[in-house]
Amino acid sequence: MLPAAAQLRVFKDVKEGERLVVVATNVAETSLTIPGIKYAVDTGKEVKNCNSSSGTETYEVQWIKLGTGPGHCYRRYSSAAYSNIFPDFSLAEISKVPVDGVVLLRKSMTIDKVDGAALDEAERCLKILQALDKDGRLTPLGRAMAHYPMSPHHTRMLLTVSQVLI
Repeated sequence: MLPAAAQLRVFKDVKEGERLVVVATNVAETSLTIPGIKYAVDTGKEVKNCNSSSGTETYEVQWIKLGTGPGHCYRRYSSAAYSNIFPDFSLAEISKVPVDGVVLLRKSMTIDKVDGAALDEAERCLKILQALDKDGRLTPLGRAMAHYPMSPHHTRMLLTVSQVLI
C-alpha cells in the first residue's frame, strides 16, 4: 500500500552493521522478491484479494502457505496449524491485484518492457486513462497516478475530481 518511491527503498544497499527490516502481510512474497532478506516474522495470514470481474481489490484475512527463501522465519503459529490448516498453495500476489496497477507501477520504476496478453490489455487501458502515451511511455499524469496506492481507474477519477474542484 506504500507509494512506489517508498517501496523502492527496500532495494537500496544496507550499510555495514545495519539490518533491513520489512514489515509485510505476506512474508513469502517479500522474501522471494526482495534480495537480502535473512529473517522474517510470519503471521501466516494475508489480506489482499482481487475480484477479476470488477477489477477491484478486497481485503479478506485468510491463511497462506509459505515458501520462504533461505534464512530464518519466526512463525506466529504452530507447526500443526501449518500442516493441517494452511492450503497447499497460495495464489501469487500478482493475481490478487488489478494488473493495470502493476503495469503503472513498473512504468513508474522505469521498467518499460511489458509482455503477456493480460499485461498488454492493462497497457491499453493505461493509454485510455492517459497514464501512458501512444508509445507506452509514462506521461506526467501517469507519474502522478503511480504515487497513489489504489487502482489506476480510481486514481484517475480522484485526480480528475481534484482538478475540477480547484
